[in-house]
Amino acid sequence: NMKTVRVFIRAKNEAKALEKTLLEIKKQEMKPLEIVILDNDSQDGTAEVANRCGAKVERFSDAEFTYGRALNQSLKLTGGDIIVFLSVHSPPCSIQWLTELVNPIAAGKTKVTFGRQVPIAGFNVYEEWFVLRNFPAKRSAFQEMLGLQLDTFSNGNAAVTRNLLEKYPFREDLAFAEDIEWSERLEKQGEV
Repeated sequence: NMKTVRVFIRAKNEAKALEKTLLEIKKQEMKPLEIVILDNDSQDGTAEVANRCGAKVERFSDAEFTYGRALNQSLKLTGGDIIVFLSVHSPPCSIQWLTELVNPIAAGKTKVTFGRQVPIAGFNVYEEWFVLRNFPAKRSAFQEMLGLQLDTFSNGNAAVTRNLLEKYPFREDLAFAEDIEWSERLEKQGEV
């Protein structure tokens, strides 16, 4: 049931980017039942922006924070059968974004999907370079020639069934790449 879709976004001092991302989510043809912002001790009005845009705000302290632990909090802080993870710096690029992300799950074809990320220009130059490098609009001739894989899972734009996340939580002890480790673990278990 599409009405059980919840969007989960981690944020720390992201008021400006968050507003743009939330406004793009509000334009979606398919409306999520809930948008939850996990606010990590923001000091710039992030929570106020989230509230103004109709999102639910939950707090998460710096002392508790790891990327994996924050993602696993989605199980406690949201209901529903499908949890959508979205980076605050990668707002939806079309009004069909949510539909296209969750339809394969709703149709029973898979338990997890992810999409290309397109960063907001000028927010974080390093992140912008990294995201565009890893999620290009198309492969270069050189990448094609080498057969480079450009579809590494990222939780910056992904949908996961609650059941799968309950069975395989993200590792909470990793400093980064918790999403890549998670997807590789699922692949070894034959889940994807």
